[in-house]
Amino acid sequence: MPATAVEGRPITAEDLFNIHVVSDPQASPDGTRVVYVVTIADKEKDGYRSAIWIEPTEGGEPWMLTSGAFRDTSPRWSPDGTTIAFVSDRPLMTQPPKDEDDDTGGEKDKKPAKKDDTANGKEPSQIWTIAITGGEARQLTAMKYGAESPVWSPDGETVAFLAQSMLKDEEAAPEKVADERIVTKIRYRFNGIGYLDRFKHLFTIPAAGGEATQLTSGDNQNSQPTWTPHGTAIVFVSNRRADRQQSSASTIFAVDRDGGEPRQLTEDDASFANPAVSPDGTRVAFTGHLDYKAGS
Repeated sequence: MPATAVEGRPITAEDLFNIHVVSDPQASPDGTRVVYVVTIADKEKDGYRSAIWIEPTEGGEPWMLTSGAFRDTSPRWSPDGTTIAFVSDRPLMTQPPKDEDDDTGGEKDKKPAKKDDTANGKEPSQIWTIAITGGEARQLTAMKYGAESPVWSPDGETVAFLAQSMLKDEEAAPEKVADERIVTKIRYRFNGIGYLDRFKHLFTIPAAGGEATQLTSGDNQNSQPTWTPHGTAIVFVSNRRADRQQSSASTIFAVDRDGGEPRQLTEDDASFANPAVSPDGTRVAFTGHLDYKAGS
């Protein structure tokens, strides 16, 4: 039977503004609902807007949890299923510290922040929380360079997250000469971040609000935090090799929820990622390969 021709027209640039991109689905703890992100292009702002939606897993009408006027991303359920933590670039209720002498550590610098101090020169995104019944979102973090990757502790009392941090006083900070920079590292700049004189570290903050606590430090990047089932530690990915500026290795580490020296869980001559802790907390599953140089 011959196929039936479908009348249509070629896609145009204007059609891009009518496309809704759905991403990052997250099932609720009881499995009855899914929260996800819907992103659209904003012609007037020459950028993107994204909203958080919730939909029953058995079918039914989805509803928009956030307004869609900002970039709301990374929704994560609280363990009791009543609250969503998410990342947003909406106007802040509490402003981040303007001096380097803040909760991320660092030297005082009274000069105005340059454009590459924040993503694309804009105010950095922070972590917010909102009840699944709706209402006003509540700002949770006020980090100088923004915050991302929220992860609830199993007891729902703490949220772990990643934030960029300046090197502390006792560590070697990149040297600046007037408006020029002396670059001595191969990995010195990254698109969307700018100069890598800050490092992405692991923090925690009370879910009810309060001061953030920095758990990792040093001139290394950290990513993909996940709690152990008993909430005593956080597993994450980092490259802490002596030759990390030249290598693409990545290793699985764990750090106690109160901080301390991270423990290395896997060999550091491999490329591992996406750690997931077993329900009894005795094992960690992850993806990757042993030949880390293949990704260099």
